[in-house]
Amino acid sequence: RRMFSMALRRTSAAFGPELERLEFGLSPVQGAELPLIFSDPRTRAGIAACLDREGFVSAVLHGISAVPATYLSPEHPLYAGETASIEFNREEGIRLLEEAGWIDPDGDPATARVAQGVAGVAQATELSFAFLTSPDGFHRSAAEHFRADLAACGVDLVVGLRPAAELFAPWPDGPAFGRSFQTLGWAWPGWVSPLCEMFAGWEIPSAGNPFGANASGFSDLNYDAACAVLLHGRPGSPEYLGA
Repeated sequence: RRMFSMALRRTSAAFGPELERLEFGLSPVQGAELPLIFSDPRTRAGIAACLDREGFVSAVLHGISAVPATYLSPEHPLYAGETASIEFNREEGIRLLEEAGWIDPDGDPATARVAQGVAGVAQATELSFAFLTSPDGFHRSAAEHFRADLAACGVDLVVGLRPAAELFAPWPDGPAFGRSFQTLGWAWPGWVSPLCEMFAGWEIPSAGNPFGANASGFSDLNYDAACAVLLHGRPGSPEYLGA
């Protein structure tokens, strides 16, 4: 008689070195003809509140990950745990969108909201924008998850899949670093030294700075000052930790 034994195995998981980002195109390159629908922070905050990121982690990553409050992993030694995170709250997201001027005149959640008094946006413009990402299985799943989340808030997300080599080609060819995208889904490495320059104003890609990393075009003087301390300050010093 054959005897069989079964060894019980335990799987352990830890946070990986990559951060997944949904990027808003805040400073499209001149001539890209992209509507400035993200210029109002309430629009961006409303969209963010409509995204069930915890649900995505549970459904697609089987719960083996976490939603960070900042661009640092929750296990990073410099992670500021007291930082308020963006919570999934569909009602709050809708309230912010309506406050920014994106209304639902027909009361039908299946149709996109339209602009009414949104700064820099023509009246009756639909709240519809493209989400560019790579065609691998993970990013396809992310795109579909986010599309369904936003549809429930009256936001139309149009998914576009591009090969990574095309999507991230250097300035000015690729839509990411060529600053010709509306929203973008991509991964970024996480290092022990915080990569704050990915949102620094001096890293915005342009003809004069073709290898800039700040594809979104985000720019804030206080952020830039803090990032400069992180890049050039002494690690562990009070100034460094404050930055």
